[in-house]
Amino acid sequence: GNNLAAEKGEHQLRFTIDRAAADDADVCFTAGALQYIEEPFADIIARLPRRPRHILLNRVPLWDGDPFITLQNNGAWTVPYKIDNREQFVQSLLALGYDLIDHWRTSRTLQVLTSPGHFVENYHGMYFRLDESHERE
Repeated sequence: GNNLAAEKGEHQLRFTIDRAAADDADVCFTAGALQYIEEPFADIIARLPRRPRHILLNRVPLWDGDPFITLQNNGAWTVPYKIDNREQFVQSLLALGYDLIDHWRTSRTLQVLTSPGHFVENYHGMYFRLDESHERE
């Protein structure tokens, strides 16, 4: 993203994988990555000295049961894969002063072969906006 922005002469757009560098971001965007991070997403956002006004999430595996961790096996590698409770996930961001503006479901599912009761029917996307009274705390 940074290389493309530089090629286009765009100086107001930047991308990072360094959480500390996200301190002054207006938008936090992640797609298909939160399940690989052990730390709760709301904790990451809460520690930022200045929270982003907009949070855009996509391809987040959430379900209505208890949170759990399983393994994702792609043949060449196996990694831990975290599934959060949908309501707890949303509430954790609402507690930081965000409003849930939009929510959508994707058609992607997850079946944990070693535990048939753990079936994620949809992955989720969400748009949160920081309430003006909490902005830039």
